[in-house]
Amino acid sequence: CCGQAIEGVRMSGRPKAVGIDIFGGGFTAGVLEYFDVVCHLEEGEIWTEQTRANFPDLPIYVGVDKWPIAALREQNIELVYANPPCAPFSAAGKTMIYGRDSWKTDSRVDMTRRALEAAAAINPTTIVLESVCRAWTIGAELYIGYAKFLRELDYTCQVHMSDAMLAGLPQRRRRFYFVASKIDITFKLEFPETPPRPIDAIGHLVDMPTVWPINPDLLAAEASHPAPGDIRRSYMEAFPERNYGKPPFMVHRAPWFRPGGSMMSMICQLHPLRNRFYQPEETKLLCGYDPDWKLVGTLSYQQAALTQAVTPIAGKYIAKNVARSMDRGDEPLRDPKLLLYLTDHIPFANRYYNTVYPAAAPGTSMSDADYREPKEGFGPNGKAIGK
Repeated sequence: CCGQAIEGVRMSGRPKAVGIDIFGGGFTAGVLEYFDVVCHLEEGEIWTEQTRANFPDLPIYVGVDKWPIAALREQNIELVYANPPCAPFSAAGKTMIYGRDSWKTDSRVDMTRRALEAAAAINPTTIVLESVCRAWTIGAELYIGYAKFLRELDYTCQVHMSDAMLAGLPQRRRRFYFVASKIDITFKLEFPETPPRPIDAIGHLVDMPTVWPINPDLLAAEASHPAPGDIRRSYMEAFPERNYGKPPFMVHRAPWFRPGGSMMSMICQLHPLRNRFYQPEETKLLCGYDPDWKLVGTLSYQQAALTQAVTPIAGKYIAKNVARSMDRGDEPLRDPKLLLYLTDHIPFANRYYNTVYPAAAPGTSMSDADYREPKEGFGPNGKAIGK
């Protein structure tokens, strides 16, 4: 890769980090809590608009041939964090249509390889790559190969699974992190007393103007709080003659008094109290961005940049644990028989969630969990419910 000099960036003296394939900039917003970010390395220009709007002084190198790998190697980078496309593995993506092995012929997987090769060439202390959990559950052979490659470079690798709900996000956002480090990286299990809720994040925006309209036919025969698939099913039953306009399978009415499901777009979750989709300002807060985070581009661009990126809360979680591990400075676990090890916080997240919201457990009523609120709150259509 290119050996050009790094553009001038004002540093605070904290450890240095580099982002690769950072999409809309959310990952960096979190990493900046603990690291100075030297630059972004991107393969394409399309998703840099959101990042440039919020980090105007951050150098962004677009195109693999323009990545200043040699110069970065001289910068004593401590962390390289990456977020290559997860769509090849996502249950909502190609594998749903073409099967669980379709990722093997998806050219977007090459972005993961290029990101890890670039990260290894920079030679940081720690490399963290984020993706959906299915990147590991169906693509383990890919990451086992990367672990073998990185072990030869003196890295110890681990697979870490977590749910951003534990870090304070008002949604269940389970993710996979492939971690390679030259020190012992420990992810401390921390969580709020109760899971964050959409009402706490966006309750003040219930009656905000609607900028993303909804097709009223989607509400035909809608159950009060359906699971994913119910609205699509009711739409097809109400309009059997139509072969167009079918809502995506994942469209459903979001909860209000408990964390929602992972947001993949703004048009997959109907507002809990209003017959509309979540709007950009609401989506921004539900995904953990600061209120002053700048939104740019079309509505479609905004919703993708917000919901399909690593959230700032998740980025902060990663950066906090890497920085804490750096302060401790322990040697990594070195076992010639061990290729990588697993740390999984998701089983605890499930128990934690189901303990606080038992009616939301599998096989029980979603509406019971949505509206069982110990204090006065709001029910469907804004009606007050009692204590």
